[in-house]
Amino acid sequence: MIKGRLGISTQYNLLVASFPNKVINKKDLSNAIQQFKKQAKPIKNDACQMLTELYLKKNDDPRWIIKPRFDHRERRLNSLFWMSPDQINAYERYHDIVIVDTTSKTNQFDMILMLIIVVDNNFRNIIVAAAILEDKTEATFTWILQELKNSCDFIPTVLYSDADPALISAIKTNYPETHHFHCIFHIDLNLKKNLKGKLSDQFELFRARFLEMRNSLCHKTFEIKWNTLINEFPACEQYLTRALYPCKSSWACYAINQNFTAGI
Repeated sequence: MIKGRLGISTQYNLLVASFPNKVINKKDLSNAIQQFKKQAKPIKNDACQMLTELYLKKNDDPRWIIKPRFDHRERRLNSLFWMSPDQINAYERYHDIVIVDTTSKTNQFDMILMLIIVVDNNFRNIIVAAAILEDKTEATFTWILQELKNSCDFIPTVLYSDADPALISAIKTNYPETHHFHCIFHIDLNLKKNLKGKLSDQFELFRARFLEMRNSLCHKTFEIKWNTLINEFPACEQYLTRALYPCKSSWACYAINQNFTAGI
């Protein structure tokens, strides 16, 4: 109906005639049409507008890095990576500590926003690159990291991310010399997601004990507190031993503090 450019009155009359036993409100119909237009129309226009804006910036300053990725069969943009000149300079200067963060399902296209962040000499976070992604596959993450590496040939000393297996594999492939650690913020979110329902009002006590264990500076102390935690909260044992213990060297302070981490 939208492609056919039928007006709302015509659509209303067609619906009333087709569904005589249904109550059809013209205002509700109008709202539904506008909502559909928001979902259906902007995909092409927004992609074109974004690319146009970025390439206009590149015309003004050729140092801009813009890397689109297209699905040639469907003739559409499925990923886009970009860095401004100021971001390139910041990455060159502060690439020792890098944080990779992804946020999904926060826009009408259900695309993923990836931010690449560094920590400066005043312990402030600076976004040095951004990308929009269609999915969280290893191939997509590899493409992004390769574009970053090709654009700025600097090797991070430490890189933080969540524990997404596809991202872990892509980082290992592209930056094998980098120490890859798991962000405690995401670990904490997953603890809430997976264990709060099981522990109910005991969760905050568990969380405090977990963070105390995580912050242990001695490996032996960590192991003692780990066993104590399992004994005190047996309902958590399966999740902890499956999801966290095998990769403890990626998030426990006794291991990660052997490297410079800027206090993350």
